[in-house]
Amino acid sequence: MYIQTQLRRHVRVFVSIGTLFIATNAFAATGGLRVTVNSEDGRPIAGAEVTVESRGNEQRTVSTAVDGGVLVERLETGLYRVTATQAKYVGAAAPTVRVVRGKTVPVEFVLRRDDELMEEVVVVADPIRSDSYGAASSTYLDREHLRTATGSGADALRALDGLPGLLSTGEFANFTVRGRGPRDNLILVDGFPYDEVVHFDSSLGESEDIEGGGRYSIFAPNLIDGAEFSPGGWSAAYGGRNGSLLKLQVAEGNPSPSASLRLDIAGAEVVYDGPSGFIRDTSIIASARRFDFGTLFETIGEEGIGNPVMTDVIVKTRTRVDEDDTLEFLLLHTPERYYRDVSHVLHSENFEDRELVETAQDSTLFGVTWTRLAGVDGRWENRFYHRKTDKNGSEGEAFPESTPSQLPEDLVPVREGILKLNERETEFGWRTDFYSANRFGSLRTGARISHFDLDFTISLADDWIRYSFDEGDFRPDPGRRFIVLTPEQIDSNFARAKTSYAAFAEQVFELSSWDIRAGARYEHDGFATEAYWSPRLSVNRRLSSTMQLSGTVGSFYQSPR
Repeated sequence: MYIQTQLRRHVRVFVSIGTLFIATNAFAATGGLRVTVNSEDGRPIAGAEVTVESRGNEQRTVSTAVDGGVLVERLETGLYRVTATQAKYVGAAAPTVRVVRGKTVPVEFVLRRDDELMEEVVVVADPIRSDSYGAASSTYLDREHLRTATGSGADALRALDGLPGLLSTGEFANFTVRGRGPRDNLILVDGFPYDEVVHFDSSLGESEDIEGGGRYSIFAPNLIDGAEFSPGGWSAAYGGRNGSLLKLQVAEGNPSPSASLRLDIAGAEVVYDGPSGFIRDTSIIASARRFDFGTLFETIGEEGIGNPVMTDVIVKTRTRVDEDDTLEFLLLHTPERYYRDVSHVLHSENFEDRELVETAQDSTLFGVTWTRLAGVDGRWENRFYHRKTDKNGSEGEAFPESTPSQLPEDLVPVREGILKLNERETEFGWRTDFYSANRFGSLRTGARISHFDLDFTISLADDWIRYSFDEGDFRPDPGRRFIVLTPEQIDSNFARAKTSYAAFAEQVFELSSWDIRAGARYEHDGFATEAYWSPRLSVNRRLSSTMQLSGTVGSFYQSPR
């Protein structure tokens, strides 16, 4: 699509545009820490001693409450060392925690029991991997890394550039892995499947644009708390794609309220982060932004690009129902629109770009997560969700040139709506996972059920001559420099509703310096009308304190698209 080609040339413009921040807490002189201490099975640890030490050796020690948390307020901005200790557990420390003015920064410790024969765990760097039993190339990036990654512009997906196994051109907020396309990656947001995490992901246009993925992440800066990327060898809990696995975790609301407003030439963004104020023990983070890049392009004299407009509304709440139950709600609403008419064609260089384009996409996800601590060391997670995407697009062309001069806008001949595309996709699903420790290590089991309703239509109004085409496209005369698209070649419709389901189980065996994860996954794909068994095996061997050898093997199936 035209927008992809032009934005590739001008993407650097966005990086150079300054932004204005107006925060409600701009004059606050201090900040705070919300420290949470849990055991490895996710249970809160009450009575743990939390010590906060400044660079000037000033200390403050407090104890966690029944929910495992404690709030440390009125701290001067800067770096602190935070430690957590409890008699029955091995202590842990985070040497560099930054306190931000007017904000309550969350710090979470996971303590191991003292039968592990360790005196202390000190976190001196970010972990290379978050999946201890997966492939060595698995990587976890926290919010600070995502926000400060060079060249990312605080875009969570652009910040992934450079990870092992990942290839990104830098022009797209998307990526390819091992030669697979962007749509071959399994993307989960808070555990919910959601492909529409980027704006302006084309279904029409040149092949490099369609295969390149979208332009901008739907997530505002600081909205993603962490990203876990696995280019291969992931758990039996995941399937349906064989490119890579990306798990994005939306941030949770802070105990103290804060709000901010960001303004720039293209639009505005509003964020609230804090307690809900109307439901007890409920935090909320809400972000709403709208950017009209047509105004920006007009300001910098690049009207020929067209007029892209995007809107993102993201809301997440978290409620601690009781000591064992937690309830979370997630809403993503990410509509977008792009159009390019005759006025934009007349502003293009030498009238070379004659495409007329109009697209609109409306994507929504609503999900509910219920987490329950079961028994002594078990955890049961249930996710219910509804996802819907409605995309419409049309493509045409204009003919602005004549002899001896340019035609006025109202006299330019046009062919509008030559190629039209409609994609409607709805999904209802339930995902359940159960974790439990046992004498061998840990066990994880779960199931997935998804019902899809798809309606895809593409139509061509009339024969269309194209001078840009793939080398393999049919030409009656191989020497001809153009092809003719006809309705008989293009017109198609796919409308079908099917249910797919899967179940899996895997056991982790912890044997001194060896970790072995063995599992299997059963999938039934409603559209392929086939069932698959997927064995998975991962082995890790700790050779020394600074070296580990890992290997994974398994079957990974690609769902038809």
